[in-house]
Amino acid sequence: MKNENNFRVQMMRVKGDYAPFVKVEYLDQDANEHAALMLVDSCSCHNVLIGPRAARHGVLLEKEEGIMNVYGSGNVMVQTSLAKSHFAFGGKQFHESFCIYGNDMELPAKIGDLPLLGILGNLFMQQNHLTIDYSDYTLHTSDVNPENLSISDCEFFFPMEIGMERYNLPVLALRKNDDVIVLLADTGATNNMIAAQSIEDFGLNCRYLDSTDVISGIAGSSEVHDVMMDFSLLTYTEGDLGLVHREDLFKVTPHYIITPEEGECDKDGELLPPIVGIIGSPFMAKEKWALDFRAGLIYRSTRRQSA
Repeated sequence: MKNENNFRVQMMRVKGDYAPFVKVEYLDQDANEHAALMLVDSCSCHNVLIGPRAARHGVLLEKEEGIMNVYGSGNVMVQTSLAKSHFAFGGKQFHESFCIYGNDMELPAKIGDLPLLGILGNLFMQQNHLTIDYSDYTLHTSDVNPENLSISDCEFFFPMEIGMERYNLPVLALRKNDDVIVLLADTGATNNMIAAQSIEDFGLNCRYLDSTDVISGIAGSSEVHDVMMDFSLLTYTEGDLGLVHREDLFKVTPHYIITPEEGECDKDGELLPPIVGIIGSPFMAKEKWALDFRAGLIYRSTRRQSA
């Protein structure tokens, strides 16, 4: 990819949804131009193309050697083939590797008139120094450095490497008394989620609502309950830790989102706690967060956003 400092593209969202998408262009084998959508998903490590949709819409693929394991429907690990594909958006050309998912996913086939072909994952964001920015709903090259962003200018500031180094995923931390509770920062999620067991184990302040729902995603469908939850997000301030107190709607799931194998440790030998929930795009959009994969930060900057 030609990565220039001024790369910036407007993301789009479905009304009432908030998960971010980008419009991409590609050529079929007859050099006809086509447009499609890709989901910008911070919690997918790899780029993913939905194989049947790619074939149906004439996406050209260059097969690569090897296979990749990804989560599929029912949260079951499945093997995918690998291929490269050429596409463009924001005036830039990309030639990227994709995991080719052999079955359809529980994602919309189309949004408006455009097909949804797959996912751009966090390795793509890291390699191309990109920021998912909810302050203006753009995907752009990171422009953060110590001179233009300090912790004191931020209402919220959390180092992304805490999750990337331990789970290979961006995470956030809730604080309840002396306990730290790990949640994913998932731009591809259209709801906040919390495991029922965590509500009980940590005594989280939740008010159950008289409603249930069925949520669907690439990991399948689950019946969930709705709760309003008071929670405290861990944030870094100058020289110390702080808390940001919020209330928001959560879907109560029957299981943890990610449960490490018993005794599984990170590279420093510390036990990995389970990831018990998700903070989704609607909350991040409301908070105007930026997920900066070059600087390794999740933040809300009052100075930058008020300028």
